[in-house]
Amino acid sequence: MTDWYYHEPGQGRVGPLSADEMRRCFRERRIARDTLAWREGMREWQPVERLIEELGLSGVQPDASLPPPVPPRPASPARRRWARP
Repeated sequence: MTDWYYHEPGQGRVGPLSADEMRRCFRERRIARDTLAWREGMREWQPVERLIEELGLSGVQPDASLPPPVPPRPASPARRRWARP
Protein backbone atom coordinates (compact mmCIF):
# COMPACT_ATOMS: atom_id res chain seq x y z
CA MET A 1 0.00 0.00 0.00
CA THR A 2 1.25 3.45 -0.94
CA ASP A 3 1.02 6.20 1.66
CA TRP A 4 -0.18 9.49 0.23
CA TYR A 5 -0.01 12.96 1.73
CA TYR A 6 -1.59 16.24 0.72
CA HIS A 7 -0.92 19.80 1.74
CA GLU A 8 -3.67 21.75 3.47
CA PRO A 9 -3.04 25.49 3.85
CA GLY A 10 -2.94 26.46 7.48
CA GLN A 11 -2.41 22.87 8.61
CA GLY A 12 0.47 21.58 6.50
CA ARG A 13 0.99 17.95 5.57
CA VAL A 14 -1.99 15.63 6.02
CA GLY A 15 -1.52 11.86 5.91
CA PRO A 16 -0.55 9.15 5.51
CA LEU A 17 -3.64 8.22 3.50
CA SER A 18 -4.41 5.35 1.17
CA ALA A 19 -5.45 5.99 -2.44
CA ASP A 20 -9.02 5.10 -1.37
CA GLU A 21 -8.88 7.79 1.32
CA MET A 22 -7.49 10.30 -1.20
CA ARG A 23 -10.42 9.52 -3.54
CA ARG A 24 -12.84 10.02 -0.64
CA CYS A 25 -11.19 13.38 0.17
CA PHE A 26 -11.59 14.37 -3.49
CA ARG A 27 -15.27 13.34 -3.54
CA GLU A 28 -15.86 15.23 -0.26
CA ARG A 29 -14.13 18.31 -1.71
CA ARG A 30 -11.47 18.34 1.00
CA ILE A 31 -8.89 18.23 -1.81
CA ALA A 32 -9.16 19.57 -5.35
CA ARG A 33 -7.25 19.28 -8.62
CA ASP A 34 -4.85 22.03 -7.53
CA THR A 35 -4.13 20.50 -4.10
CA LEU A 36 -0.51 19.43 -3.74
CA ALA A 37 0.04 15.72 -3.08
CA TRP A 38 3.07 13.52 -2.50
CA ARG A 39 4.08 9.90 -1.95
CA GLU A 40 7.41 8.24 -1.31
CA GLY A 41 9.43 8.04 -4.50
CA MET A 42 8.23 11.38 -5.85
CA ARG A 43 10.88 14.06 -6.14
CA GLU A 44 8.49 16.89 -5.29
CA TRP A 45 4.90 17.69 -4.44
CA GLN A 46 2.55 17.64 -7.45
CA PRO A 47 -0.95 18.98 -8.02
CA VAL A 48 -3.56 16.21 -7.78
CA GLU A 49 -4.46 17.01 -11.39
CA ARG A 50 -1.15 15.45 -12.49
CA LEU A 51 -1.85 12.32 -10.41
CA ILE A 52 -5.37 11.52 -11.66
CA GLU A 53 -4.36 8.17 -13.18
CA GLU A 54 -2.14 7.08 -10.30
CA LEU A 55 -4.77 7.93 -7.69
CA GLY A 56 -7.58 6.36 -9.68
CA LEU A 57 -9.53 9.61 -9.89
CA SER A 58 -10.68 9.13 -13.50
CA GLY A 59 -14.43 9.37 -13.35
CA VAL A 60 -14.50 10.45 -9.69
CA GLN A 61 -16.51 13.64 -9.32
CA PRO A 62 -16.56 15.99 -6.31
CA ASP A 63 -19.91 15.94 -4.52
CA ALA A 64 -21.55 19.14 -5.76
CA SER A 65 -23.95 19.11 -2.80
CA LEU A 66 -21.05 19.79 -0.41
CA PRO A 67 -19.64 23.31 -0.03
CA PRO A 68 -15.99 23.85 -0.94
CA PRO A 69 -13.62 23.92 2.02
CA VAL A 70 -13.32 27.19 3.88
CA PRO A 71 -9.90 28.76 3.31
CA PRO A 72 -7.85 29.15 6.49
CA ARG A 73 -7.92 32.51 8.19
CA PRO A 74 -4.62 34.36 8.10
CA ALA A 75 -2.96 34.66 11.49
CA SER A 76 -3.65 37.93 13.21
CA PRO A 77 -0.65 40.27 13.45
CA ALA A 78 -0.47 39.67 17.21
CA ARG A 79 -0.13 35.91 16.67
CA ARG A 80 2.45 36.03 13.89
CA ARG A 81 5.98 35.10 14.78
CA TRP A 82 8.56 37.14 13.01
CA ALA A 83 12.03 35.74 12.45
CA ARG A 84 14.89 37.75 13.78
CA PRO A 85 17.34 39.05 11.17
